[in-house]
Amino acid sequence: MEGIGIFWCICEMLRESENYSLPIEAIPDIAFELRVAEEKIKSIISDFNLFVINTENFFFSKSLNNRMQALENKRQQQIAAGKRGAQKRWQNSDPIGDPIGDPNGDPNGECIASKVKESKVKESKVNITREHLNISNQYLILMTDEQKRQRADIFLKTHTQDGSFIELLQRQTKLNPDIIKNKVKQFTTELLVKDRIEMSIKQYRDYFGNWIKKNI
Repeated sequence: MEGIGIFWCICEMLRESENYSLPIEAIPDIAFELRVAEEKIKSIISDFNLFVINTENFFFSKSLNNRMQALENKRQQQIAAGKRGAQKRWQNSDPIGDPIGDPNGDPNGECIASKVKESKVKESKVNITREHLNISNQYLILMTDEQKRQRADIFLKTHTQDGSFIELLQRQTKLNPDIIKNKVKQFTTELLVKDRIEMSIKQYRDYFGNWIKKNI
């Protein structure tokens, strides 16, 4: 069970990395981030054919890369379709121009330029929204409900047993350790219910720090 949790955490780190790969020399950093022994990280990466190590000593997941490529292709298709739709709307439009026109003598110039600019701004907002939704859903696509529950268990176990984390929160909130641990459990349950369990360890701690201040 611990190995499954570590595996999915590594996949998340790969997803957030350039070219969805990480150097082997990053293993100590991964171990520190996940609070587990380096030997376990090395074993999961090297011993079970879960990852591929290339000649440059970078490792990656073929399955993750295939999923991310499919998502990227879909995103590009959506962007292209949006641009085609916008272009078609511009071509079919019949704007009423300013009689003064533009400096080049086109009486409709200023009006067309304004509409084009407005359409590009709207299209940009749509693309940003689509990209945000894709990014927020990418990792969820890789995880089953059971794996999400396992990840919630990893979060809960990690943060209730991390003495330095509890001590820091104790100083910040003036709550006793038992209450803080109950808050961790409550917060983790809320994440699971809201389908937000895909976040990283760092994101979890940042969000929990804000959440507990509002829920003391």
